[in-house]
Amino acid sequence: VVLSAEVTGDNLGVARLVGADILAEAHEACLRDRPEVYDDYLVCDITDLDFAESGEISTVTSSFAFHHLSTAEDLGRSFAEIDRVLVPDGGLFLFDFAHLKSADSIEFFATRHAHLQSDFFTEDYRNSLRAAFYLSDIREQYSHYLSHRGKLYSTSPLPLMFAIKSPSRQVDTDRAKRELRGLRQELPAMIERDLKDIVRLFRFG
Repeated sequence: VVLSAEVTGDNLGVARLVGADILAEAHEACLRDRPEVYDDYLVCDITDLDFAESGEISTVTSSFAFHHLSTAEDLGRSFAEIDRVLVPDGGLFLFDFAHLKSADSIEFFATRHAHLQSDFFTEDYRNSLRAAFYLSDIREQYSHYLSHRGKLYSTSPLPLMFAIKSPSRQVDTDRAKRELRGLRQELPAMIERDLKDIVRLFRFG
């Protein structure tokens, strides 16, 4: 989970960037590998963001964190905490797996690139897909806590992923496009193909 306490004037950077993870190892890895990225990196539970005051955070982003939670009630507590710490018009982008409809689908996605990745990665991916919440649970908790913050999107016809996104902000469009284009050009060909597939599935949803 990444939280920014204040967006800078150019709308692309942040004045203060805070990361959060429940694992102390993630904190250590961040300090070791990316010491220049975050102003602070906290070890905490995303169902209890007690380090932040209500309405203190300008933006919350999260990728692939929620499937680590145990129950739909935990998911709701996390959504409620995100709503609590955000400023009234705060930015929001949450992204994670959703639970696929069959074990065969899970196995297909977990192993489709198995020949290119380690056995550990394949097993971790398989377990993440198994642990993901069903869209029905995600929709229920979203409707309780975050529906006023942004829109819920999901892939279709396969419920592989979901995203919750606040309305788009006015940014330096040309600069943003240049930066995103540069990042995309650096992607390996396999990741680029996967990205195109994900975009297509979200459009169908």
